[in-house]
Amino acid sequence: MTEGMRVTGHDAYSAAEVEIWLSGQSSPQSWRWTMNAAPISYMAEDADGVFSFGTLLGNGYVLYLMCHPRQARQGAATDILRALESDARKRGLDRLST
Repeated sequence: MTEGMRVTGHDAYSAAEVEIWLSGQSSPQSWRWTMNAAPISYMAEDADGVFSFGTLLGNGYVLYLMCHPRQARQGAATDILRALESDARKRGLDRLST
């Protein structure tokens, strides 16, 4: 998933910003830990594996909202964000942040 940031991240971030972002989560184990630690997590997968995921912390902080380039710009991240928003409303949160 981190390599996807190199492909699609350049649309919104400088090369230096992408590399700084990528330096924080460099192993599959760290991603797995993050997904398990977040109280709310959604993933989308196909035959090739997980291609999009999002996490929401209990305080309304969207920790991750990511999509692999093979499925980018097809609505998967939007669907996950909507699910996170719905869960936030059910928990009485009226604002999300990133």
